[in-house]
Amino acid sequence: MNHLYSLIMNNKRNVVLFLTFVFSFVLYFIQDSKEIVPLDQNDPSLSESMQNYYHTEAIAEAKGEHFQAKLISCVEVVFDDPSYDTSYSFYRYQVLIAPLNDERMAFQDMIISVDESLEEYYSHRYGGRNSLAESQFYLSRLDYPVKTTKEELVAYRGDFTISNMGDDIQSQWNIEEEVFDEAMKTLRLEIQFNHTSEIIELKLEDEIPVIDSEDNALLSREDLHDLYYDGGAGSFFAPYDDEFLIEE
Repeated sequence: MNHLYSLIMNNKRNVVLFLTFVFSFVLYFIQDSKEIVPLDQNDPSLSESMQNYYHTEAIAEAKGEHFQAKLISCVEVVFDDPSYDTSYSFYRYQVLIAPLNDERMAFQDMIISVDESLEEYYSHRYGGRNSLAESQFYLSRLDYPVKTTKEELVAYRGDFTISNMGDDIQSQWNIEEEVFDEAMKTLRLEIQFNHTSEIIELKLEDEIPVIDSEDNALLSREDLHDLYYDGGAGSFFAPYDDEFLIEE
C-alpha cells in the first residue's frame, strides 16, 4: 500500500513538473514572439539619438529587416607618401545606423566592406600596409547595453577611412582610377546583433568629391585636413547624440 501511494505521489510530482515546464515554455514563446512594430520617426518618445538619425540628411540610404543606414559623407583625399614614393587615395566615410523596429536589441559589431569586385584586392596585405580586415573598428571588444524598450534604442555614428593601398599597388592590379572610384561608391555594412547579422548595402549615385590640392574648401573639416597633410585620421564610432551630431 505504501509503495502504491509513493508511486502515485511521484507520478503527480512528475506531472506537475511537466506542466510547469510546458507553461514556462509557452509563456516564453508568447513573450518572445510579440508583434514587432516599425519605429515611427515622429514618435516623441524616441531617444535623442534616434531623433538625430531621422533629421540628418543623407547622400544614400538603405534599409534591411532590422536596421537602417545612411551614408552622410564620402570624400576621396589624395595623399603623397614619400616613405613609399607613391600616392594614396583615402576614401573617408561618415555613416549612421539605427534600429528599424521596436524589438529588443543587443548590438555587437559592424564589419565594413566595399563592392564585391574589390573583394580579392582587399584580401591581401601589401608590405606593411593595413588590409581592409585590419582597418575595422573591432567594435566587438566593447560592451553595448541591451536595449529592451523603444525609448532606449539608439542610433550610431561611424567615421572611417579605406585606402586604395597605394597607387603603386592599384597599378600592379591594372585597375583604372575610374573603375576603382566606382567600386568605392558601394559600401557594405554587416551589422551583428542579437547573435545574428544582416548586411545593408549603401550605394552612392553621385561622383565622389576629390581633395587633391590645398585650396579645396573641404579641408576645413578636421579629419579631411589630417588625411591630406598627415595621411591619417582616426576611426570613430559612438551613439549619435547631440555631442557627436554631424554638422550640415
